Amino acid sequence: MLAIVLSFAHFWVMENIREDILEGAKKRAEVFADGVINGMNMLMVAGMASNPENRRLFIAKMGSSGNVKGLRIVRARQVQDQYGTGLPEGRFRSTWIDVR
Repeated sequence: MLAIVLSFAHFWVMENIREDILEGAKKRAEVFADGVINGMNMLMVAGMASNPENRRLFIAKMGSSGNVKGLRIVRARQVQDQYGTGLPEGRFRSTWIDVR
């Protein structure tokens, strides 16, 4: 009887640990994504986003943080409608720079 109870307890504890790990990873990703959004907004507000080198530097710096495997910044259709098609690397609505 003890073996059965311990087996159920083991699986219950393992599932809770797994959920905690996944929840922590999700929260870290959300904080990082919020930082990227805020950084890009600051580049736009300051008028620095029109310089492609500033955007490339920002993506490279943010992408080199922690365990980031890649960073993608998507140019939404609404931005294209309001500000035009933009620079060549933004015309396909996304720019991918692999930071590995």
